[in-house]
Amino acid sequence: MVFVCSCLRFLTFAFAVAQKPQKWIGEPSSDSEESFVNVKRSDFRADFVFGASTAAAQIEGSEKSKGKRPTVWDQFIRKLPDKIVDNSSLEVAIDLHNCYKV
Repeated sequence: MVFVCSCLRFLTFAFAVAQKPQKWIGEPSSDSEESFVNVKRSDFRADFVFGASTAAAQIEGSEKSKGKRPTVWDQFIRKLPDKIVDNSSLEVAIDLHNCYKV
């Protein structure tokens, strides 16, 4: 259920964002600091399907989160912390685990 809710939340956000001009990610144009692109649903074929995915580790946080069991990622970070480029952990993430009652 949490997965379905998080997917719906993301898709709602993505659709809302697609309705507004977005800051272009990349090199700024020579005449301005920012470049914008306006992406609309009508820019895509009618049969184009938008998709989204996420990983539990990114939204739930670490095993230290209340009521969460250890995962493969918790073990990986504990055993090989130097493999994470910025030395971050899963302790905070976006804390979706605490946003919904299970």
